[in-house]
Amino acid sequence: MHLEPAIRDDLERWGGEPLARVSPVGGGCIAETARVTFASGNVFFLKFGAFDPTLFRKEANGLNALRAAGVLRVPQVFLATERLLLLEWIPPGRKPPDFFEKFGRALAGLHRVRGASFGFFEDNFIGATPQPNPPTATW
Repeated sequence: MHLEPAIRDDLERWGGEPLARVSPVGGGCIAETARVTFASGNVFFLKFGAFDPTLFRKEANGLNALRAAGVLRVPQVFLATERLLLLEWIPPGRKPPDFFEKFGRALAGLHRVRGASFGFFEDNFIGATPQPNPPTATW
């Protein structure tokens, strides 16, 4: 898979080593996705080609907030720029028989996390659709 030179340069500068392999992965419709492997063998998930220059930073902020809640398994964000979002690679696996029960409990736990108000500190996106997130007293 070909990466534009600026994205490759950003990744190699961040990683301090050359990329060994870039393999496309499926999923999503608003950006391209790939599994990137550095020369050391370290593997990451890459999103690039955003329609909006703020998309990846805002997605990183949302992922970091979900991760901070400590309820669901959320990939770690390593790098977010106007050009790319680099995340922890979580290898695909088989769902255990109790997957949906555990996921449902974790999702319910996430919805029990409380803040000073409903909303988020910034507006973001659901796919390509803008999502306003003003602070409000009710959901």
